[in-house]
Amino acid sequence: MENRLYYDCPISAAYMAKNFNVDFTNQTNSYRYWYADLVENINDEREEKLYIHPDSLSIFEPQEGDLVTTSGYPAKIIGKLLGKTDCFAVEFGSKNDPSYAYKKDIDLIIERNGKPFIMPQQGE
Repeated sequence: MENRLYYDCPISAAYMAKNFNVDFTNQTNSYRYWYADLVENINDEREEKLYIHPDSLSIFEPQEGDLVTTSGYPAKIIGKLLGKTDCFAVEFGSKNDPSYAYKKDIDLIIERNGKPFIMPQQGE
């Protein structure tokens, strides 16, 4: 079975749909959920996983300006390193001393465009 990104909290899913235009689907990709669908069913007590629609997966890639954690430390992505697709220039804390972080070392995106960014879970 493939590892997929999902939310099991409809409030988190609705927040991400509203603020970051994330679309969702069911387990078989046979139905697409938009923000209005999520809000309409927010009080539904079914424990259903809301899977990230394949068209929305790129939203969860690190971007310039994101506040992230890398190896447990907060950092701000200030750009990509020239010629590297998986390496970012970052600033840790209030230091003006840029460093770098590989994509695989970025644990979480915690803020984008000044708004909290709720990372999904990963699993079946």
